[in-house]
This record gives sequence, C-alpha cells and structure tokens, in this order.
Amino acid sequence: GAAYMRNIVVKPELRHRGVGMALLDHALGVARDMYRKTLALRVDPANAPAVAFYRKAGFTTVATVVSKKSGKLRLLMSREL
Repeated sequence: GAAYMRNIVVKPELRHRGVGMALLDHALGVARDMYRKTLALRVDPANAPAVAFYRKAGFTTVATVVSKKSGKLRLLMSREL
C-alpha cells in the first residue's frame, strides 16, 4: 500500500532553510510507521521549484493525471520507502 501526501507549504521567507525537507522527512517517517511501501503525491508541473524539490528527495514521476476537482494537469510522483 501507498501513503498519500496532500501538501507541503512553506512560507516564502522560510524557504531554503530546510523546513520543507524536515516536513517531508517527517511525512516519510509517518508513512514508514504505517508500514507503507511508497509515498505518493501530486504536484503542478508548472511549479518547477516544487517538482525539483521532490526529485531531489528521490521522487519520480509515475504519471500525468488530470485533477477531477480543477481539471488541471498534475504530476503523480512517488518514492519507495
């Protein structure tokens, strides 16, 4: 089974200080504690900094999907735990 992470949001003035990575590390730990094998998320492909952040953290793009709610394209990314 996979755990799904909905959002990581860091105030602009706090970016590039490790806050996002600390939040992501915590999410990875929670997913491991739940005995999940992967952590998945969706991200806007136009949000290049977010896509780069997740790639740097070991996530790969699994698919491009259309959001049912907004109709916008999203990258489905995942990482094995």
